[in-house]
Amino acid sequence: MDGSEASRAGLLRRLAIRGHLPGDVDPLLDELIIQGCALSVGDSVILTEAGTRAAQQDLLLGEQDPRRASLKARMPHFDVLDQRVREVCTAWQLLPDGTPNTHDPGYDETIGRRLAEVHRDALELIVHLGSIDPHLGEYAELLSVACDAFLAGDTTMLASPVRASYHTVWMWLHQELRLLLGLPPGDDPR
Repeated sequence: MDGSEASRAGLLRRLAIRGHLPGDVDPLLDELIIQGCALSVGDSVILTEAGTRAAQQDLLLGEQDPRRASLKARMPHFDVLDQRVREVCTAWQLLPDGTPNTHDPGYDETIGRRLAEVHRDALELIVHLGSIDPHLGEYAELLSVACDAFLAGDTTMLASPVRASYHTVWMWLHQELRLLLGLPPGDDPR
């Protein structure tokens, strides 16, 4: 694969994982649009069906690929962490009685401690995932930036859907694992 093919594949990967990218993020987006793999929607670019198929084909690990079995073996641990990430995000938004979080400093401090514990365990998992596929190891930095920012007081960095918040980055990891293992949207990554 030459440099432009690698760049195209990387861009398709990012689009498939993130769902959309700003239209001005990479000049290759225009090429993907011309090729029918992407579509400009407002200020964003999304994959077309052809682009989705190309990304899935590029990312899918074959049945005989040893990385596939190694990733599948890690999925039970991922599932436990996935549940914990969701619980922390829900606790940030809702109190235990189901009412909206009014952001009492004491309660919010417990959410920060819970996120720090989840993050410690997530980094351990990502080290293992990164040993299987180095690209997966890149999530450690993205999650650390989000966690550190949240713990430093930027409350949008836990669950904001429009920023590279902890939940958003975690969902990118979740989506990438689905694509690598060939799982359809909505299924548990097992």
